[in-house]
Amino acid sequence: MSIGLVHDPENIDHPATAGGASPLLVCLTLAALGCGGDKLDSADPCPGWAEPVAVNTVAFDGLDEASGLTSSLLHPGLMWTHNDDSDGDGQVFALSTGATIEGTFTLGGSEPEDWEAIAATGYRGESELIVGDIGDNDAVRDDITLFITPEPTVIEAEMTAPIVTRASFSLPDGPTDIEAMLVDPATGAVLLFTRNADRTDVYAVASLDDRDATPTLAASIDLNTAPYDGLGAVRAADVAADGSVVLRLSDGVVWLQGNGSAIDALDSDACVVPSPPETDGEGVAIIGSDLYFIGEGASPTLWFVQRSSG
Repeated sequence: MSIGLVHDPENIDHPATAGGASPLLVCLTLAALGCGGDKLDSADPCPGWAEPVAVNTVAFDGLDEASGLTSSLLHPGLMWTHNDDSDGDGQVFALSTGATIEGTFTLGGSEPEDWEAIAATGYRGESELIVGDIGDNDAVRDDITLFITPEPTVIEAEMTAPIVTRASFSLPDGPTDIEAMLVDPATGAVLLFTRNADRTDVYAVASLDDRDATPTLAASIDLNTAPYDGLGAVRAADVAADGSVVLRLSDGVVWLQGNGSAIDALDSDACVVPSPPETDGEGVAIIGSDLYFIGEGASPTLWFVQRSSG
């Protein structure tokens, strides 16, 4: 199935097209199994960004409460998204940069409770999608669950993974709501960002192979300090191959320059990114050097923010 791109593909740098090589193989070669797909970056601590552009509305009835968003490792110009899901269908949607749904991927038997985030990683040697069943608005869940499944190699209208891996964890400080997640390209650790108005605590799941592990507190960000003050809680996150992090907050967006590790990036100075005027934005993805955003609601708008310098 073709993927319609609204932007000039020459402006999106996908390293996986040279010589017909597999995108994942190029990714793994370049980033020692820790690559974040085709996400690129430079050494400028505060890049320049163009104003947000509305690509189009996503005219697809099945996507009516978009939450997570991440770029594909295997399919340039494609992203994965899902609903803020508690209805049990376990569906992930292949979304093009032209705002069209190219396929529906069902994680059989996943029985979602509160899906909030999705990430793609090649750290363990193959392209995997991790769906975070991590939401807990009332702070009552005994544990949270990550669903891990190989990323489809072929995009079709209807796709199914009959078996997915479940990894459930209890948070050391008790139940709390989490809506943002990424995979650190330096270590493969899954980083979970709590949704609090004054501070976001970042918990790390060091290894998906250790199902008995307890997430550890890896960092905290004071949201009452500049430039976070007034921007609300962390609602979404993504990471570049060099560890740079983008955080989507309730009322704004910040960029933290990386030098390999996402955890290290969280200690760097945050740079403000122009924020799309969307309602309840809960999805952000890095493709090439640019950013894509999606919000909740029926027929959501896909937004594009192009990196203009740095």
